[in-house]
Amino acid sequence: MHIADLNQEFEAWKTVNPGGKFSVFSNAKTAPAILNGRKHPSLGSNLTSDIAWDQHGADQAAQVFDLSRADPAARICDYGCGTLRVGLHVMRRQNPDCYFGIDISPELVGIGAENVGAEIIAEKRPVLGTIANSLPRVVAAQVDVLFSFKVALHVHPDEQAEFNSNLAMICARPGSQIILNTVNSAYPIQFQKSGWAYPVASYAGWLNQFQLVNAIVSRPDKPKPGIPADADITTSVLHFVRR
Repeated sequence: MHIADLNQEFEAWKTVNPGGKFSVFSNAKTAPAILNGRKHPSLGSNLTSDIAWDQHGADQAAQVFDLSRADPAARICDYGCGTLRVGLHVMRRQNPDCYFGIDISPELVGIGAENVGAEIIAEKRPVLGTIANSLPRVVAAQVDVLFSFKVALHVHPDEQAEFNSNLAMICARPGSQIILNTVNSAYPIQFQKSGWAYPVASYAGWLNQFQLVNAIVSRPDKPKPGIPADADITTSVLHFVRR
């Protein structure tokens, strides 16, 4: 399916779901496939990578700890936690009641909780839920660190302001940190159906209550299909600290 076809399908879906969000539309397509065992690069236990599910997010968790310098008592929010491939490693390290995993999809969070297992859930007592239902609880917790991997690139432009606002509400305390994985470009562009890339400066402007203290930028080994060369696509991990 091409970008134009997906956008057309979304517009048709909205005619029978007035006011419907792209995230809901997308989850209705993705979650059943994951529940049925379809391979995915980052969701479910049946990953396209040869790396085992319970090792797949270890490097990203290590990056969160390295950048944030969070100790085991730090309260950490995994925004867009999916099926907890990164969250598992954060849970294991942090003290009980210190991990908050929220996502738009109750189905994906449920798969993640099942994969993590009842023993770790009982020991670590994480908060797991949907953004819609659990956001107030996470805001009230006044977390020290929020991280979000492979999420920002899938935020539809119609939901960008809500995404930015949620991050700022969760990290409202001065000194709290956001570690945000993004796909960046010289100008805003939609790519590979449900991906959106923006300049780093756009994220810095949207999160202007924060100081951008670090940007770890990598360039793809090969160009992403269908993207003009002048878009200058890169992948970043942006580290913000609340002023």
